[in-house]
Amino acid sequence: MSLMKVEDIKAEKDFMMRDELDKSLVAEYADNIEKILDVAPLEVYETENGNYLTDGFHRFSAAISNGYTEVSCIIKQGSVNDARAAACVANLRHGKALNRKEKQNAIKQYVKIYWNHSNRWLANDLGVNDKTVGKYRAKIHIDDGIEYPTILIAQDGKEYPFAGAEFSAPDESESLDENELTFEQFKEQQLILAEGRWNDDFTKKVIHGDTFEILPTLDEHSVDLLIVDPPYGITTEKWDLHNKSDLIGFTREWLVQARRILKTTGRMFVCWSRQYMFELKPIFDEVFEHYPFIFGNMLVWHWNNAGSQPDNRKRYKLTWEPVFYFYGTEAEDLQWTSTDISGKSWEGRGWEQMDVWEFTIPQSNYKDDQKIHPTQKPRELYEHIIRTASKTGDLVLDPFAGSGTTGHACELWGRNYKLIEREQEYYDSIHERLHKFWLESKEYENIEKEIKKQWDGKQEENEDEL
Repeated sequence: MSLMKVEDIKAEKDFMMRDELDKSLVAEYADNIEKILDVAPLEVYETENGNYLTDGFHRFSAAISNGYTEVSCIIKQGSVNDARAAACVANLRHGKALNRKEKQNAIKQYVKIYWNHSNRWLANDLGVNDKTVGKYRAKIHIDDGIEYPTILIAQDGKEYPFAGAEFSAPDESESLDENELTFEQFKEQQLILAEGRWNDDFTKKVIHGDTFEILPTLDEHSVDLLIVDPPYGITTEKWDLHNKSDLIGFTREWLVQARRILKTTGRMFVCWSRQYMFELKPIFDEVFEHYPFIFGNMLVWHWNNAGSQPDNRKRYKLTWEPVFYFYGTEAEDLQWTSTDISGKSWEGRGWEQMDVWEFTIPQSNYKDDQKIHPTQKPRELYEHIIRTASKTGDLVLDPFAGSGTTGHACELWGRNYKLIEREQEYYDSIHERLHKFWLESKEYENIEKEIKKQWDGKQEENEDEL
């Protein structure tokens, strides 16, 4: 997410897909535009002909009405055609719904842009069935005189001959496809749209990029809980730091950003190595010398399912790592579990209040919390931190996301979160992990129930008409 000057953004009318903006919606957005843009930035395509707004025309208008000169944007690279295509599908997936005529126009434009793509490919992008795409292809052929392609590109990238559309063009009053679909087709269509909404949400929560470029863009004192598992110089991975001087400089740099974005009511947990644990505290004291943050504990994470073998027989086997805990001077009490009998939190008797925690290291053969990163921490460890050190709705930040464990734990405990991950391999792994969790979640189950409810409602409407 980046800031872009309003004057540098092209909000072209023919990219909007609507006949006109809803003025009441613009006014509603204007009342809370700062928070809206924070969670739902505009989408802008950077092309050879300028920066085109493709999603967020109502939000853009609200920002202008409030006198904004810069707005938060997700900037994508592409051609003008790429931008136009993105604009076509934007409000087929989310936002204020398009009316029938506007939907038809959006579908028609999208099919024209990707004229050489197969009906099935286009149908998946648009959230309709391939029969509907065939009808619109026929309409374009008749209305615009565009010849049918002789070759179509399938979703797998293969090409196959195309003899021409076998569907008649729809008239202006015809619905897109809802009355023609079976329930399974309708369900597939709606799940495609839900998938698009989930992916949009994912890109807002999980940012692919360098943490030192992204952290400065975050608001000052905006984070409730910071969970940091940074490179700390003990692995042979290419992303780790193998020189002590480099490690100290790197650590000082991200701590400076942590100082800026943490609330004075917030907390920070730093996973660290035994090898350099005596170096961390002095760096922290230096960076936070004039800032109201307090060293709470050096917590011990102990595991019993693996261990680092010492390099000689004069040393003991290593089965723990430190987790440094800091809190703001205005931080509330930690969230301890209440007893079933008294309803009050345990008074020092519960294991959760101890400073030694035992959780097993994730392994590649685990069905739950499977290892996908060389220094991955247990999800239960992060759940314990999140549950005791934050409240429902708090913002949790992980600037070195790795395997995405923080996001997974936040989903389980109802916390908002932002993750930052630089490595493409791990960013993709986070997407796969959180997507799998979503597909198995109550939220997805409720989406399927709502789809069934919508379908039943449409069938009742059709019966009433008959």
